[in-house]
Amino acid sequence: MMDCLSDRLNLLDDVIPHDGLNVLSIAPTLKSLMHSSERANLQAIDFDPFVDGELLLAAPATESQQEIWLGVQMSPNANLACILSQSLQIGGRLNVDAMQAAIRALIDRHESLRTTFSGDGKTISIAKAVTFELPIRDLSALSSSDRAAAIDRYQQQAVNTPFDLQHGPLFRAQLLKLADRQHLLIWDVHHLICDGWSLGILLADLAAIYNSLNRGIAIALEQPEYFSEYTFAEQAQIGTPEAIATTAYWLQKFAELPPVLDLPTDYPRPPVRTFNSSREYYTLPANLVAQIEKLGVKHGCSVMTTLLSAFEVFLFKLTGQTDLTVGVPTSGQLATGRFNLVGHCVNFLPLRSRIDPAIAFGDYLRSRNSAILDDYERQNFTFGSLLQKLAIPRDASRIPLVPAVFNIDLDGGSTKSTFDELTTTLAFNRGEFATFEFFLNGFATASGQIDLDCQYNTNLFSATSIQQRLGEFANLLTQIVATPDRSLQQLSLLSPAQAQQLLVDWNATQTDFPSECIDRVFVRQVAESGEAIALIYQDRQLTYRELNERANRLANYLLAIGVKSGELVGIAVDRSIETIVAMLGILKAGGAYLPLDLSYPAARLAYMLENAQVSVLLTKTTARDRLPAHT
Repeated sequence: MMDCLSDRLNLLDDVIPHDGLNVLSIAPTLKSLMHSSERANLQAIDFDPFVDGELLLAAPATESQQEIWLGVQMSPNANLACILSQSLQIGGRLNVDAMQAAIRALIDRHESLRTTFSGDGKTISIAKAVTFELPIRDLSALSSSDRAAAIDRYQQQAVNTPFDLQHGPLFRAQLLKLADRQHLLIWDVHHLICDGWSLGILLADLAAIYNSLNRGIAIALEQPEYFSEYTFAEQAQIGTPEAIATTAYWLQKFAELPPVLDLPTDYPRPPVRTFNSSREYYTLPANLVAQIEKLGVKHGCSVMTTLLSAFEVFLFKLTGQTDLTVGVPTSGQLATGRFNLVGHCVNFLPLRSRIDPAIAFGDYLRSRNSAILDDYERQNFTFGSLLQKLAIPRDASRIPLVPAVFNIDLDGGSTKSTFDELTTTLAFNRGEFATFEFFLNGFATASGQIDLDCQYNTNLFSATSIQQRLGEFANLLTQIVATPDRSLQQLSLLSPAQAQQLLVDWNATQTDFPSECIDRVFVRQVAESGEAIALIYQDRQLTYRELNERANRLANYLLAIGVKSGELVGIAVDRSIETIVAMLGILKAGGAYLPLDLSYPAARLAYMLENAQVSVLLTKTTARDRLPAHT
């Protein structure tokens, strides 16, 4: 059925050329009318797509979207964890009217920005038009401190305000006027309709549209890709030989389940998974990045493969586990050649590796290169569908298979998003919730550095330990490029300075103790501070003078009954002041003491007394019944 629909949609593509924005309101509409009965089973029975306005198109949600939609229903914080929020600092004379019109045109241009979901998450509704007014908030009259507080308040509001998936909109924006020539554009979009690739397209398109409107010329942009076509194409692949082979490939990969990757945490793992998160940042310097690229070229590998392999080794060094799985998000736009597509097109690959600690990193990298390429060639599947087919024991406190996620965006800064006569700086707004417990994301910069952004679960990790982990990853990379032939087990997460501090400096614990006996040192202390409190036990206490007098009386008694120099004297009393008195008294008499734990079995105590040839035992009457009968 879907194959038939796909054929007719492809035929329609041949008949109606995509030569302008107006096609957006023609071709998809005709496509939605063709064989609507064939797609009826994709929509919820009680779903009315026209309830929020005129509908341009209804289409099946992708499998990835349905999985995210389901996750959002299970936890309120999961909705907030799926908010992508950015702030664009704008310097210069901003044409506010042109900016507002540009955002409206951006919404008209991309189907995803006009998308909502059915009540069961299986169908997307694309509105023909969406009314949008850009809220403008004037903060220019505020003091600098009040203005900073207001900016923080609006940014926090952006990341902490959930989206209504059924009624929308799933895109919003607001403009803060900070001064006459200084503005801040805050925009948010739900991950269900957008991904990282899409954010770059949106910013580039916004700049191009703004520039055209500001100059008063026609907007000249390439025709966008339609997300509805992407969803229909995915549906058409279901059940094909290629899809069946892809599923079989991944099932074979995990025919034997890997052990749980147990990252060392700072806090006990909560019994139920949480979404509380924060971010820490670290920069890999340009010279180190250049060496990583050079090492990758030497072994025929990309920078992404080299860094991913290094990250796997990092996890091995961190956990000691040699069979581990790392989650890697991949771009559906890149895989399908739809480079101008805005939407949620992420496929999530669980890349499994088995590490031989005895081999060098160069050998490990070469072996991983072919395996990673094979995995990427079979990325047309969803992580959720794999989990459904694997007999994984469910743990409410963990994400199955992939607690650690890794991604490198090597196109950072390459997207053209220049606004006429304006200076702009883009940054993500830091949210309080995230999906994964450890997500290391890297962004290449124009200066050749790679900025690491680590999003982590605050119920598991502290900011201090995450900063330490990022530094350890940089240390590992530095060792790898310096000595690629060193075995993996010889690599260290510590820098030479850290190794010197931890293994040498902090381990230099040799202490020169006084050469005289401790009982004589004690007597000197009595002379210096005899009335000071020496011992406290419950409601009892002794001064140094009182303790010395009691120890002397015991020493004289022991000498009187024949204890000789070096002779062992047993002590069998519960922890108390008498314990210390006995130890000092024995030492003053020239003997040595053997402590006996009264919780031990009587047979063991008897063996210790006999083996040590103890002739004198100090104890209390109340403890006699716990000692060997013949003592």
